[in-house]
Amino acid sequence: MQIAEVSAPQNLNEALSFYKRFPNVVPASGCTSLMLESSNKSISIISLHNIQELHKIAKTDRFIEFGAGVTLSRILQIPNIPQLFPLQKAIETIGTFSTRNLATIGGNLFVNGTGTLFPILVLLDANCELRTFNTIKTIKIYDLIKPQNKSMLPDSFIITKIRIPLEYSWQVFLFAKNSTNTFPDPETVLLALTADFLDSNCTNMRIMIHDGRVIRVRPVELYLIGKEFPLAGEEIETTLSIFSDLLIEQNFSKTQQYFFIENLINYLSNIPGD
Repeated sequence: MQIAEVSAPQNLNEALSFYKRFPNVVPASGCTSLMLESSNKSISIISLHNIQELHKIAKTDRFIEFGAGVTLSRILQIPNIPQLFPLQKAIETIGTFSTRNLATIGGNLFVNGTGTLFPILVLLDANCELRTFNTIKTIKIYDLIKPQNKSMLPDSFIITKIRIPLEYSWQVFLFAKNSTNTFPDPETVLLALTADFLDSNCTNMRIMIHDGRVIRVRPVELYLIGKEFPLAGEEIETTLSIFSDLLIEQNFSKTQQYFFIENLINYLSNIPGD
């Protein structure tokens, strides 16, 4: 990747004004995805690194809100908020310590299409704030998933904040990723599961798989909600049969299918746990 030109506005209004006049520039902060780009394409970027509003973290009783420029390392350093544990566990799988010092939560959402944190934030019911020079939208991250299970930021908008509700914490969160590589590495996939229980009965479950696409595993969720855990052997077999059919339908490779199924078997055998 060759950087032809860089603009470095000092505040958000200045950045949005520039982006309105030059919509083909690429917004960037940590630039980790640009450093990984191997093409010889020349681009112009608008650096959001100096905009202090995008580096703020705010917490209330109801939510925690991250500016899009907050680094992954800063999020890992936040202690004692159970609702953030799933996000922090996912962040630990991203790159190296140096990468996480540069990479930002806003950047990861759309790195190379969709980054590691996109499906996790969907499971956590996170919202994001999107802005143009004269428009502000707040939208659920789930609603950014478009046909073919690809996510898309609306044209001309910059993502400025990510808000995670703190009113509810899932009893179970399980996460597996087969590589520290960034998407869309052809073999990198992840599986994430959240579940809630009343005694041993599953009252809610969400499962997402990701290979650059973001896929909600609704047939398995619908089968498992209402079941008593730990599952009987026949119920595990039925779950895996439903899951296998979905993986084949979505054209996952044999290696990826094995990874997903192996981890789901492990999860089902250990939840709800102690």
